[in-house]
Amino acid sequence: IRAVLASDDTQVASDLARAQSALRQALANRAEVEAFSSWLEAAKTRRMMAASRMRISLLASTLLVVGLLGMVSMLLANLSSRIHEIGLRRALGATRLRQAGEVLCEAVVTGVLGGCVGIAFGLLIVTLVSGLFESGLRVTPWWMAATLFASTGAALLAGLIPARAAMKVSPAESLRTV
Repeated sequence: IRAVLASDDTQVASDLARAQSALRQALANRAEVEAFSSWLEAAKTRRMMAASRMRISLLASTLLVVGLLGMVSMLLANLSSRIHEIGLRRALGATRLRQAGEVLCEAVVTGVLGGCVGIAFGLLIVTLVSGLFESGLRVTPWWMAATLFASTGAALLAGLIPARAAMKVSPAESLRTV
């Protein structure tokens, strides 16, 4: 017996329970009656997928923040090891903006390279998972571009603190400690 039910989850569940009860009464409990709703199953699947997407987004955001902190640390360490070079350049006429631009450029190049490596690993993982579970997983060019844009933007953001530090380098102070 097929019946058309409402499209609201709670309404579908109550309609389904009423239909199941009516069938049991009509059959005088002589047969097992089980009602099934593909609508409810699809709604349950949609909720599970939304929860999975949320968890994956939270994990990705956390990893991005950790990566940003690591990149800031790496750029600051690189900057402190080149403090004498920066001081010498400043003494020879390089502007504060030029020094900050160099640090930001280094950050962006690192972000682009990191994004490309991340995309390659992501494609490898998607290919492996698709092959193992015969799923329809795929990565669209739009997501690859968004990933590259996000990694580059994050790197640029991470480079702001070291760039500001590079602008504050005093030529006289850095050359005095040589």
